[in-house]
Amino acid sequence: MVLAIGHFALGATLTTVLVVLLGSRVPFPRTVVLLGGGFALLPDLQQIDPLAGPTLAAFHNSAVADLFWFHRTLDVLDPGDSALVAGALVAVFVLVTAVSELWDYHLPATVTDVGDGIQGTDD
Repeated sequence: MVLAIGHFALGATLTTVLVVLLGSRVPFPRTVVLLGGGFALLPDLQQIDPLAGPTLAAFHNSAVADLFWFHRTLDVLDPGDSALVAGALVAVFVLVTAVSELWDYHLPATVTDVGDGIQGTDD
């Protein structure tokens, strides 16, 4: 099983990619990214709720858990709670976030010269 921060980072990374691809059609993109990371953690609710633990554990171990940003697959690939894997997932999340921010804030070529077409400016 991957540490919880690894699940969050993978969910947030994949949500970031979707938000970038959908562009301005996504309201509150940073909030959506946080919710995507939280969505990836839902199969781990079995560790919090002692009463529904057995039912949630069965859900956690089923293939349906992969709908939550590949939760089950990630747990199978890293059965030892490796901090290195979780750290790598966080590093990828930081990198993807930085690239998405650069993508979002870069100026298009048509806006770089504000003086074009305005009377009274030196062309």
